[in-house]
Amino acid sequence: RRAGYAAAVAPIAWWHWVPCIGGRSMRPILERIDHAVNQVLTSDFKVKSLASPSYTIMDFFSDFMSNPGGIFQVGGTDDPAEFPPVKPAGDFRCDIPGKGQRIAIVAHSASGWISRLFLSSLEYQGRSFHGADKIHSLVCLGSPHFVANNLVYKNLEYLESKCGKDLPPNVRCLCVGSKGK
Repeated sequence: RRAGYAAAVAPIAWWHWVPCIGGRSMRPILERIDHAVNQVLTSDFKVKSLASPSYTIMDFFSDFMSNPGGIFQVGGTDDPAEFPPVKPAGDFRCDIPGKGQRIAIVAHSASGWISRLFLSSLEYQGRSFHGADKIHSLVCLGSPHFVANNLVYKNLEYLESKCGKDLPPNVRCLCVGSKGK
C-alpha cells in the first residue's frame, strides 16, 4: 500500500485453520478466500481492511465437529471425492461482484494450493468457486505444490486427479520458494 498499490489482507486467523487440520476439508478456508475476494471486487478497490465474516466460538466448534475428512474420517471418509457437502458455519454473505474486474492473490504456504482449488471449477464438498473468473494472477510464497505421501495432501491429490496440475489458462502464476514435481 505504501508504494501506491491497492492491497487488502484476507481476515483469516490462525484458529480458522483448526477445523481443517489433519487432511480435513479446506472448504472453511475456501469460503474465507471467496468472501475476501468478493469484498475487494465490490469495493472498487477502495477498501483498506476487510471485514471478517461473522464467526462465533460456537461456529468454530460446529466446524471442528462437522468438517469432513482427516484421520478420524469425520463424515465417514477421508477421501475428498466423497466428502459430504457440509457448509461451514458462520456468515460469509457479501455482495457478489459483477463480471469483468479481476485481481491477484498472494498466498503463503498451504493457501497456495488451496487457492488452486478456489480458481478451479471443480465441485468440492458441494460447491464450485470458479475463482478464475475473479483472479488474474496467483503468487505463491513457500507453497507445497506436490503431493506428499500423507493425509494432508489428499485434497491436493484430488484436485490434480480431476483438473491436472495446470491452472486455468486465464490465470498467471508465480511461485517463490515453492517446489512441485
